[in-house]
Amino acid sequence: MNSLFVPTIDWGTTLKLAAPDTLKHEPPKPFIGSANGFGEQDPERFGHITAVDADSGNVVWKYDTDTPVVAALTPTAGGVLLTGATHRNSNFLAFDAATGELLLKRNLGDPIGGGIMTYMIGGTQYVAVAAE
Repeated sequence: MNSLFVPTIDWGTTLKLAAPDTLKHEPPKPFIGSANGFGEQDPERFGHITAVDADSGNVVWKYDTDTPVVAALTPTAGGVLLTGATHRNSNFLAFDAATGELLLKRNLGDPIGGGIMTYMIGGTQYVAVAAE
């Protein structure tokens, strides 16, 4: 299968509209156009990992997480998908890339927000995880 793996952040923010006459752009500050800056952030935040068939656009499987997914999604030639979690937990996750079955969930002690890579030395496959 020709799959794309998509990490998502589901974290709402409420923006309040500002009156047009109060809007002022002050370079190099970002222009938000709201009365409350970047908004009032919802304390509830979570994420998803979604596998999409790149040929049809159909969702193949979806995994819901209790934190936003900001770490890399690393598919391997052996059919495993690797990623990690941030915020409330520090779980390293491994999935069957074809089915979405969770193969491994291990707390590493630090949030995982960076890249995950694999490499081989002397015939042994290793996984390296960037954690904070």
